[in-house]
Amino acid sequence: MDRRLEDRGAEGLAAGEPEGGDAALRHSLARAFARAGAAVLFAPGAGNLVRRALPADGTPHPFVVEVEGLPNLLHEFVHFVLRPPLAVDHGFDYGRIPFDTARAEQRRWLWEELACCVVSCAYLAGRPDRVEPWFAEQLGIQHHFYGYPGPAEFLPHVEALVAAHGAELEAVVDEAYAAAAAHLAAAGAADPAPPRRLDFAPLFAELLATGRRGSAPG
Repeated sequence: MDRRLEDRGAEGLAAGEPEGGDAALRHSLARAFARAGAAVLFAPGAGNLVRRALPADGTPHPFVVEVEGLPNLLHEFVHFVLRPPLAVDHGFDYGRIPFDTARAEQRRWLWEELACCVVSCAYLAGRPDRVEPWFAEQLGIQHHFYGYPGPAEFLPHVEALVAAHGAELEAVVDEAYAAAAAHLAAAGAADPAPPRRLDFAPLFAELLATGRRGSAPG
């Protein structure tokens, strides 16, 4: 397996350099996670999660953020900045699945997931072709946490929730943007803001429209 460890917070630790662009953002995210006590591990087929470090990881940090690529790293980063300090899987309690979105405190988990979807896309917006596919991929797994059989059943539920409680979502997205920029600035990022601020409503509307076009009889 091709595994690359990025850790800009520990002197002398061998660091792997992922290929491709976005190097500055990758490094800033790695430094932000190092400040929080985690090394970043890029690996094909990674679980896209925060776990405790193992001796084989070769890092002095207590945690490892194990991801397949930059989009996944951004998603994990937004989770972290919304629920510090860093913890295994951000303290997510899988025993509470399915979450009851009729309850405000459990609805907050959905708003945080949607904020991760939006803000991670915003940091990728320097290449607009990445935004819609990544937004769709993230939304495409959320039904598992709320007791729905698939996206086709879950997305109308999200649409209804946003119509009823949209101010809650907007507040969490604003919080995520501010916290992400603050953590990146503290980690020394030259430009901690995303290249473009995105909002949930147009991204979600396009996702719904794409789904309706795809299901229309040909």
